[in-house]
Amino acid sequence: MQITINIPDDLPTTVVNQQVIKFEEKLKMQSKAIQQPISRWKKMVQRIEKGSFDLSDHTPIFNQDREDFAKSIDFKEN
Repeated sequence: MQITINIPDDLPTTVVNQQVIKFEEKLKMQSKAIQQPISRWKKMVQRIEKGSFDLSDHTPIFNQDREDFAKSIDFKEN
């Protein structure tokens, strides 16, 4: 696909080129993300976030455990 972009004449060519390249890279990344199938784990996370993961009367305990776990994770950079 080709598109036309109207750019003000007073912008330097280097700035325009940098922005166009960034835009192309972003579109390529989005295209790859759309093409990739969703993993089982990601589907499960989505179901849990939507609340469609039925744990009957264990739901409050699960939610509390999930919050506690999220709070306790500490990612350290080397």
